[in-house]
Amino acid sequence: MVKLFCAIVGAAGSAFEVDIDAGASVSALKKAIKAEKMYQFPADELQLFLAKTEGGAWLVSDSEDVKKLKKGEKTVAVEALTSEEKELQGESGLQKVLKGMLKPSTDQIHVLVVVPEQEHAQTGLWLVTGSVGNALNTKGIRCKLYWMATLRIGYYDPTRCIAFWY
Repeated sequence: MVKLFCAIVGAAGSAFEVDIDAGASVSALKKAIKAEKMYQFPADELQLFLAKTEGGAWLVSDSEDVKKLKKGEKTVAVEALTSEEKELQGESGLQKVLKGMLKPSTDQIHVLVVVPEQEHAQTGLWLVTGSVGNALNTKGIRCKLYWMATLRIGYYDPTRCIAFWY
């Protein structure tokens, strides 16, 4: 078993660990990450990238890049690490991917995870009762309505035949 520390790119406070068999595939790692984070989309939609620097070392937890990553910010280094040509392929074995790398340990980030855009934008479910007019005048709710409008979210209540779409 190998313990890999992962961070979600673009989501604040997102470092977490995944224990996985060293002989497993990248596809199995995607499934383990999906299970750990309880995502509702197929695991193959995750994009994984090794968090290794130009010198071949892992990203260190107390580096500026990781501190900003944990705040949901992308640095130039993180942008470079998550470029399309560096994406790990599902059929690759972890032994092959990790070959030549220092053994993963604590205080490091090993895998950068990019989730489909809509998944990490929705942080939870919330219920609003009342009219849109009243919600627009309520602090905190107004920004959520505008946020929903940008996501093109719809709602339908079949018991009352009521629907609204943005």
